[in-house]
Amino acid sequence: MEFLKDADLRKLNTFGVNARAAYFAEVKSIDDLIAVREEMLKNPVESFMVLGGGSNVLFKEDYPGLVLRMMIPGMDIFHEDADSYVVKAGAGEVWSVRLPFRISGPTALKPLNGLNLLRFLISTAEKSES
Repeated sequence: MEFLKDADLRKLNTFGVNARAAYFAEVKSIDDLIAVREEMLKNPVESFMVLGGGSNVLFKEDYPGLVLRMMIPGMDIFHEDADSYVVKAGAGEVWSVRLPFRISGPTALKPLNGLNLLRFLISTAEKSES
């Protein structure tokens, strides 16, 4: 994993605003996430934000901290019963492509009733805090 300084965020926000991040890293695995944590403990930053696909983000100025772009793949049914599903998704998984259908198991490609509505709310599996 590579930490970038003064990274261009133009392609990672809704309107393509010309903004930059003081620091930037793409997280593609749990090992990458651990490496980010270790780096942040050694070299603390003013703030950080977690970014998925950027479709719900609008930068109006440069970001002074670390931007983490989550790119951890994978989605599977963790548990299901007659009334519910528990879906385990990698941070950054694209919902609109994979969510409407079962990913694996004997009934692969069977619609997951109700879960397809999430694709209108969020575009990737992400959580943002700073």
